[in-house]
Formats: sequence, structure tokens, C-alpha cells
Amino acid sequence: MIEETLSANAQFSTPHLVQSVNAGGLLFSLSIRGTFSGTLTLRQSFDKFTTFYETGDTYTAPISQMSVPIAENGVQFSIGFKDGDFVSGAAIVRLGSGVAQVP
Repeated sequence: MIEETLSANAQFSTPHLVQSVNAGGLLFSLSIRGTFSGTLTLRQSFDKFTTFYETGDTYTAPISQMSVPIAENGVQFSIGFKDGDFVSGAAIVRLGSGVAQVP
């Protein structure tokens, strides 16, 4: 789990690795809190933090914890303000992961 405060243009969180040695589905979780003006962009990497791709998910307001199933082990996620997308305030972002319970 990673929790960081973001408050500048071109600032992204430390990448979080979604990985498991157990059988079952993987979950990526995200929460955003704080008072901020701007657009946060979620991005992912499949090559150990070398190249990041935008997921298409953006956030302009706090969200409570969201969990998303992930099909591939070893995906890294990062979230932040791209250059020009931060206006003011501070966003506190939390990235985590776990294994989905298989009935």
C-alpha cells in the first residue's frame, strides 16, 4: 500500500506493484481524498516502471475506495497530475492491492 500527498504539476505517486503468489483474482484499489483543484490521471506499466500508459481514468474530486479486478500479475500503477493539470490544494492518494476471494 502506498499513501502520498500530491500538490504540483508533473507529480506522480510512487508506482504500486500489483502482485500475488496465491491463486485467485487480483484487485487494485484506489482512494483519493483532500481538497484540490485539478485532474489526476491513473497510469499503468507492464515493464517494471519503465514505460507508463494512461488507463483513460481521470479524477477531479475525492473518491472513496474503489477496487478493480486485474487480469495480469505484475502490473504497476501510479496516479498524479500531468504537467498543466494541477491548479491548487493537495490530493492524498492511496494505492493498494489484494487477492479477490474465490468462492
